[in-house]
Amino acid sequence: MPFHHCHRDPLPPPGLTPERLHARRQLYAACAVCFVFMAGEVVGGYLAHSLAIMTDAAHLLADVGSMMGSLFSLWLSTRPATRTMTFGWHRSETLGALASVVSLWMVTGI
Repeated sequence: MPFHHCHRDPLPPPGLTPERLHARRQLYAACAVCFVFMAGEVVGGYLAHSLAIMTDAAHLLADVGSMMGSLFSLWLSTRPATRTMTFGWHRSETLGALASVVSLWMVTGI
């Protein structure tokens, strides 16, 4: 006897939705672009003896770190639910966003 469509699989299959896949691709691209600019600023700042340019490279390093944290939390959120974590790992996205914002506030304060 076939199952009713609502009762067969109440939870979505594990993995990334198309929106999350698109977000992950965009984060990878943004990390790559920021890393290239950061490397260019480090080299250019060293050659020009400019501390301001090298400081901006440190700012880009903080941005890359925040984006990598977002990618990690996006990956972590795809883990399936367990007996102790019945909701799954979806809260990791919220905690990752909080960590990203706090880290950028700390860099701004410093």
